[in-house]
Amino acid sequence: MASSVDPVEAQALLQKHLLIVQEDPSTLLDSRLFDSVGPLLSRRSRAENAALVQKTLRTLPDLQQDPAPLIRLLLQLIASWSFSDIITLEPSPNLEQGLGLDAIPYNGLALWIIHRAAETSVDAAHIAGSSVITYQLVRLWLFTTDMGVAEQAGTVIMDLLRIDKEPSDVVVHGVGDDLTTVGGRGQGLVWRRIFGDKDVYGLLYEACDLGNDQGYPSLGRKQKTIAQARLMDFAIKLGALDWGYLIRSHISEVESSHGLESGEGLLDFVACRMCASDDILIQVNLIDFFADLINKVPPSSKQEDHSVALEYMKEKNLHDSTVKAWMSPDDSKHDPVSITFIYGPSAHYISTFVSKYPQAFLSNPQNVLDTLRRLCATLDSVSSSEWSLGQFSRHDLNVLMALPRIALLPQSSLGIGIRSSPLMRIPCRATSSEGLKCLAQIFRGPKHELGNEKRSELDGQDVLAEAAAARAAFIVYLRYNKDLFKHLIGHAETVALPEKALAALNLIACIADAEWATLPSTEGGHDPGRTPKTLSALPTEDSLRSILPASPEVPERLGDQGIHALVQSPARETLFPYLVRPPQRFNNLMGGRGDPENAAY
Repeated sequence: MASSVDPVEAQALLQKHLLIVQEDPSTLLDSRLFDSVGPLLSRRSRAENAALVQKTLRTLPDLQQDPAPLIRLLLQLIASWSFSDIITLEPSPNLEQGLGLDAIPYNGLALWIIHRAAETSVDAAHIAGSSVITYQLVRLWLFTTDMGVAEQAGTVIMDLLRIDKEPSDVVVHGVGDDLTTVGGRGQGLVWRRIFGDKDVYGLLYEACDLGNDQGYPSLGRKQKTIAQARLMDFAIKLGALDWGYLIRSHISEVESSHGLESGEGLLDFVACRMCASDDILIQVNLIDFFADLINKVPPSSKQEDHSVALEYMKEKNLHDSTVKAWMSPDDSKHDPVSITFIYGPSAHYISTFVSKYPQAFLSNPQNVLDTLRRLCATLDSVSSSEWSLGQFSRHDLNVLMALPRIALLPQSSLGIGIRSSPLMRIPCRATSSEGLKCLAQIFRGPKHELGNEKRSELDGQDVLAEAAAARAAFIVYLRYNKDLFKHLIGHAETVALPEKALAALNLIACIADAEWATLPSTEGGHDPGRTPKTLSALPTEDSLRSILPASPEVPERLGDQGIHALVQSPARETLFPYLVRPPQRFNNLMGGRGDPENAAY
């Protein structure tokens, strides 16, 4: 219809239909008409569509059916309008009513309109000027049972805060005050409304405090835990935007009524007071929250190696208690049932910590040793058959992959020979695809980790140190596993186990692509066998060689490129014949010649 009807006629058809609906609100909306002429009318100017938009707005409140088709049409008509254009209509959209908890069909439209205000700080200030709209917006975000509406409302709130953020050079405001980021030049009215209005600010606590029955509507425990998860997500984003607002007190009357002490703020409520200790699922969410907090809140712009989030975690003893679930799962203080659920999240937190802040991890040698001993113990408990079948904890391998490579070099405090590092516990013969992926991650070096900002503290010297440690880790592993490439080729040729075969090929490719660095060749290198305290605590070439077993099959010298390892013994004797021989086929496993699986692997 859109191609055969001009805009004037399309508007006339719509106005006629809307007039019929206004006279009898039970009249079914003509969805086909809306879908056909909507795109055509959306290309017209605001002035040309103003009358039609006004008529649509007058029709919506009296509808006695699902308003979705009419809302879709309205959104098409005002798609290019600014917030000021929409709010100055007569009649203007009733945002307060649209944000009501019982107005689910209209929530999306109201949120879309308010989101338009996040385009300029002036429009954001208009929203902040209404305590009712702000209160309704926050209440809808926390209380609604519709997940899509909650996500949309949370996005709207954060975008309003971002565009209305004030410039600040006060250190306590902390992270996110870089004026080159989005926002940073607003008036701060949205911030003052949310954190300075007693009703709005109090809503953040009332909706999530399990010991508080105030608020409307009254929320059950299930809905409050959902609100808690939403507040956790909000706290992480707020901390990345302005750490100071998250940690400091705003309205002491509200905070004290929910168990906080003088000077404590929203983060203290979320991290220390809000969650029930007997709710396993919310405890899992809380540990994930801690991991995201130290990962997503960036270091201070004044001190690149300083993490305000990590400092907070340690100050509140949250860091140690979170780590303990993985370090000491057999502790009698842990509930046997709950530890099975929080073991993985605890390992994820440790992985995030050691990969994001390796220098902070290495600065405490005792913690480094405890972590390595825990890894050695868990990997020692895995039998050869369990490795082959993949019946082991992947969480432990994730921690191992996240460790600074310098910590994986032999240490006498762990044992002698293959007992001197958890890296030696990963087999290359009876192994799994996860084990091979772990080796690939360690041997490939740090260059592939810089693009995703995995390790924010690494400067140029630390990158070289990690590259040298990757090369040293490969040398050490190869000395104790001189048949490494023989086993890798065997896995690659086992086409019946494609996942393991691909992992083996990936490990070979990662070694070939690795860009390493050589160890120091002068005196004064780190004493091999001792726990390193910094990323640069590298042994010399000679000192590392002195603690490794002699092996004629393994070269004494290895270049700083991974490809060098593939053109020397013991790799070339097995790798080159594999590369030049005919491709492996499925002939002997499947239906034979002509079978769909009879293709080059």
